[in-house]
Order: sequence, then structure tokens, then C-alpha cells
Amino acid sequence: MAKLNTAQKRRQKELKRRKKKQLQAQKQKKHSSVAPDLSGLPKLSETLLEFAGGLLDIPNAPKAYIENTIGMVSMCWNIGIMEQEQGREMRQKLTNMLRDDTMDDSQEGFESQIDAFIMARRLLYRNDPRFIVDYSVTWDYAGDFHLQIASTILPEDSRFSFDEDDLSCGLSAKTQETITSLSTPLTDEQRRIVESIYEGYALLDKKDKTSEGAACDLWLNVWSHVKELYKDIASIDEILPLEELFLSNWCTDVEMYLHNAGVGNPVYFNKRIVFCRDFCEQFPSSHPQTLHNMRRAEAEALFFNGQHEQGEAAFEQLVNDYPDNAWGYIGWGDMYSMDTTPRSLSWPTDIDRARALYRIPIERQLEDAEDAEQRLKNLEQHEAPETLDA
Repeated sequence: MAKLNTAQKRRQKELKRRKKKQLQAQKQKKHSSVAPDLSGLPKLSETLLEFAGGLLDIPNAPKAYIENTIGMVSMCWNIGIMEQEQGREMRQKLTNMLRDDTMDDSQEGFESQIDAFIMARRLLYRNDPRFIVDYSVTWDYAGDFHLQIASTILPEDSRFSFDEDDLSCGLSAKTQETITSLSTPLTDEQRRIVESIYEGYALLDKKDKTSEGAACDLWLNVWSHVKELYKDIASIDEILPLEELFLSNWCTDVEMYLHNAGVGNPVYFNKRIVFCRDFCEQFPSSHPQTLHNMRRAEAEALFFNGQHEQGEAAFEQLVNDYPDNAWGYIGWGDMYSMDTTPRSLSWPTDIDRARALYRIPIERQLEDAEDAEQRLKNLEQHEAPETLDA
């Protein structure tokens, strides 16, 4: 092996010194890379309870509910901070767990709630780098739970990147579709629909004698365009919001203001009947409560339109189709209660009939039965004899 001359030896020593210096610098950098300053952050157990909000504030909630909720919220906390690909994988695991533990008709609500938690983690707690490694829930003799959390600091390169294109990653398909729709420009036809709807609300703000009728006339014209545009959609709930406008909420307003306009001009009662029937035919797969409200509004409008027998038949069919909805009986009873029938449009009241209908949801202990109880109290107050001063 050839010997190195003096210059080559100096060069080799210099290279060794540089390499050693680089290794020392890397080592120093590694050891000086301290964890983020967490001195201003509360204990993670306290933060997670705050993050969970009202879900854990239910009095006398079963232990299984509390523990399952903490597990779900913990996963949402981690999903929200993890980088996109890992976040997607963990969200899929959570979705699979949800699918195994819930009924089909309740899963969609849970999916939306999980989406809200993940977005809250990304937007409201984005500066908290802690990742939950493990947790434990213990219970004391009073039935109160205590949460302990083991966490680690997630490296910055493993955290969620706030790239606008990836902000919705890991969320449910429906939420992602909604976010996309909110950032997608409206078509010309959608824009005209939105402008006309807001024009109707502007008319209502005038609050003069003709404003409600004018708004309803405008909206019924808009309704014809909505039906044509969404003729292939069976549920109003499937229509994504037009910017910030939900057509489902607007349709409820149309029904309500048609009644108000009818008090001043009975022709709108007939228009209300037609609109409510039209809605149920156009969107028969909408949420059952929405369909119930529309059918109840139609039955009421039949009474106010002077079609009492048809109104009776409509209410009877309504409670047959929705026997566990208290508002079918309440709405039907309202038609015979002097307290809820406008005097200018009144027909003979039947307090006994109203009382009997109000009692049905109370006796069956249906949800919203307290509203029927209030109706009964109002009837008793009207019937109570006046007391003369001594």
C-alpha cells in the first residue's frame, strides 16, 4: 500500500476533524431539541373533558356510556392531530367500530358528531401537540368517574398539515361532500334560486299587510324551479346547502308563512295544502319528522280552508301512520281548542274532543307529551269560573 505524503496526511486529518465536528453538531442538535413548552397547557385529562363537551355531562349516565364516549372522543383527539394518511386509517377503524355497535339509522348522526370533534381538534386545539397513548377510567363510591391519560408529544412531521385541500381528510364522505359544495360556485340556476329566496325574506322584513302574501307568491314560483332542478332526488336532506342556505329550512318557512298569509287572505290556505302535498310527493324519502310536519300542516290547512271532513280524515291518517308522534294528536286537538283557533276563522269548538286528543300522548307517555299537558292546563284555565272579590 502506497504511503501518504505529508500533504495527503494533513488532508486526511482535516477530513476526519470535519466529520467528527459534524457528528458532534448533529448529536448536540438532537439532544438540544427539547419538547414544546407545555407549561401553559392544563392536564390532558382536563382538556379532553372540555373537548368532549356536554357528552359527558349527562346525570346518572351508565358507566358503559361514559367509558365508550371517552374512548370515542380520545380517538377523535388523536385523529385530528395525525398526519393525513394515518388519520384516514384510524378514522376507518373508528367507523368500523361504530358500524358494529350502532343501528343503521343512528350511525349517520354519530358520523357527523365524530366529524365535528375531528374538526374541533384541528381548528380549536391545533397548538396542543399531545397524542393519547393510553387512558384509564376509575369510579369512586359516589359514582363519579376519574380520568387519567398517558400521552406523548407527536413529532411535528407526523402531525396534521393544514393544507386547504386536505382539511377534510378523515371526515365522513357526506361531510367532505358538504365542505366541497360550500367551496364550489353555484350554477346560474342555483344562484337565481338563492337570490329569489333571499328576496322573499327581504319582503317579510317590511312587515306590512301584503308582505307575507308577496313573499309566498315569490317563493311558490321558486318552488317550481326547485322541483325541476332536483327532480331526481327523493329526500330534501340529500340536497347540499346552497352556500349557507338549506332548502329544508326554507321549505319549512314556506309552509309557516303560507299559514300566516292565509289568516289575512284565505286563498293562501289552499296554496298551503297544495304546497305540503307537493313536498311529500316530491321528496318522499325525507326525514320522517319533516314529512310528519308537512302532513300535519296540510291537515290544519284543510280545516282552515273550510274542508273540515277532509281535515279530519287527514289527521286520522296521520296518527295511524305516525302513532308515536305526539304532535299528530296535539295538532288534531288544536283544531277543537278555543285557545288555538283564530276567532275570525273559527268553527264550533269541541273542548271535550280537544281534551281527549291531548290526553292520548300523555297516557302513552310519548315524547313531547309535556306540550299536550300544557294544552290541557290552558283549557282548564279557560274553563275555570271567575272568582268574585269579597
